[in-house]
Amino acid sequence: MTRTVKSIVAAAAVLGTVGLALPAQAVAQDGGTFAVQGATIHTVADGVIEGGTIVIRDGRIIAVGADVDIPADAEIIDGEGKHVFPGMIDSFSSLGLTEVGAVAVTNDASELGRWNPHLNAHTAIHPASEHIPVARANGITHSMVAPGGGGRGFGGGGSGIQGQATLVHLDGWTVEEMEIEKTAAMVLGWPTLSTGFRAFAGFGPPAGGRSFRRAQERFDEEVAEMDSWFVAAEHYRQAVASGSSRVPRNIQLEHLSRVLDRGMKVIVRANGWREIESAIEFAEKWNLD
Repeated sequence: MTRTVKSIVAAAAVLGTVGLALPAQAVAQDGGTFAVQGATIHTVADGVIEGGTIVIRDGRIIAVGADVDIPADAEIIDGEGKHVFPGMIDSFSSLGLTEVGAVAVTNDASELGRWNPHLNAHTAIHPASEHIPVARANGITHSMVAPGGGGRGFGGGGSGIQGQATLVHLDGWTVEEMEIEKTAAMVLGWPTLSTGFRAFAGFGPPAGGRSFRRAQERFDEEVAEMDSWFVAAEHYRQAVASGSSRVPRNIQLEHLSRVLDRGMKVIVRANGWREIESAIEFAEKWNLD
């Protein structure tokens, strides 16, 4: 994650500014050297610097402080009376996957079916989405873009293996330019232990409707189904490792095997405390990262 951390730090003070108009493209894509001078800098780690200076070269912060040498070739940006904050990270979103909620053709957040470990949000992110500059203007510089899944939930709220999330920064003409980590995590939609219509829709734990015992049975069945996919992936992983030529390639299990190898982190969508406890137990059982 060294690359990720460096990228986040580089964008932090400039792209997350409040009241300081500095287009992200001017820093990240045009190169050059900039100095934001006289601003109130909120560093988080080292407190607040009044009347400080930030020097950025080729999209990277090279100096921050109250007494900073400004390179002779730097373009000076007056930050007096302005506040500069680190950029925020949206740790779980569908940014770039959804445009207009009521127009189906502009929504690519959810795939058909419940078991899609082979799918990656990276392929569906729309860099020209109108939501990206809005998010950036409000101080969000990075986002973990996660796919949704089918099943009973609306908007990707159903249980299942929903696919691979992508970590991006919100500046770039193409997905490749935005990409920090193409395959950042596998997303699991955890079953919902609740009753009534809201449970059917994947909206959380209301009361009434179907009995809790039936809800518990349904929940256990779906957790067992999730477990069966991991069992199959483990068998597939062992068969491939043995060098057997009789193992047909299975793209779904191949990607899920990376999770078992701890080569990919896991993100779990879970609502109530029972679901969270169940997800933690599952992660411990399979030694997930």
